[in-house]
Amino acid sequence: GNSFMEIKTLLYQILETTVTLINLFGIMIVFWGFVVAAIAFIRMKRHHHTTVYFLKEANEIRAILGTYILFGLEFMIAGDIIHTFI
Repeated sequence: GNSFMEIKTLLYQILETTVTLINLFGIMIVFWGFVVAAIAFIRMKRHHHTTVYFLKEANEIRAILGTYILFGLEFMIAGDIIHTFI
């Protein structure tokens, strides 16, 4: 009857809110990774070193940013899977 529909609607709202929170968390991780990588890049540019040093440092920064992006995307994918299930 009516109470079943209310429970279903409530569950739907809880899941929708959860998906939104998961996505926001994923976006925050990606943004934080960008901030960390940008700071590392600025620090690196302040110190003028050899090309070899620059390439090594640039690869490390790229790896850091890539890790944050992948971690954030995993949260967003989880959110999409839950959203699709709904």
